[in-house]
Amino acid sequence: MASSQDYTRAYYLANKDAIKKRVRAYAAENRAQVAATQRVYREANAARLLANKRAYYERNRERIIAEQRARDRQRRPEVLTYKRSWHAKHRDRLRAAKAAKYAETQAQQSIKARAKYLANPEAAKVRSRRRRATLSQARIDKVDYVALRAAFNGECPICRQALDMRTDKYHFDHVVPLSKGGPHAQSNLRITHARCNLIKGTRAA
Repeated sequence: MASSQDYTRAYYLANKDAIKKRVRAYAAENRAQVAATQRVYREANAARLLANKRAYYERNRERIIAEQRARDRQRRPEVLTYKRSWHAKHRDRLRAAKAAKYAETQAQQSIKARAKYLANPEAAKVRSRRRRATLSQARIDKVDYVALRAAFNGECPICRQALDMRTDKYHFDHVVPLSKGGPHAQSNLRITHARCNLIKGTRAA
């Protein structure tokens, strides 16, 4: 004896096109109501629908991936053409956005670098000296800056004038500049007025 489900299935198969036509017509006439009903259903059954979706994907993973790759290969020329066209159409806007983003990033990096310098200016100066030494391929030794300050006699070796480290701006000057092959080492460093070191430039001693 056939069940009600068998009758329903047989009726559907016999009238499939007409049933689909009626469903589409109803959905078109009641679009808002159908959308609201579907939304309520999805929200009430979100966990079960997600589990079903994941289970379906796992059962058909290889086929789904193969079909997706086939579609990507087939659509690749079309996608590339669209992307080129879109970029050409919006070139000026994209360049302006990129320049604005670059300027914003530079400003942020500058603020961070300034804050890092102010938090520990002496460490920042040490990093700067080591960086310059590295770029010039100079020999780099460990330098004891505390000892250099302790041994300082209070006179700038360039101008031979008094230098007070508490009030005057001073530099750790390389006697033989890094660009001339001098090492970044304790024996090649001395304390000078900042202005004297800048005037001296890359000249030796």
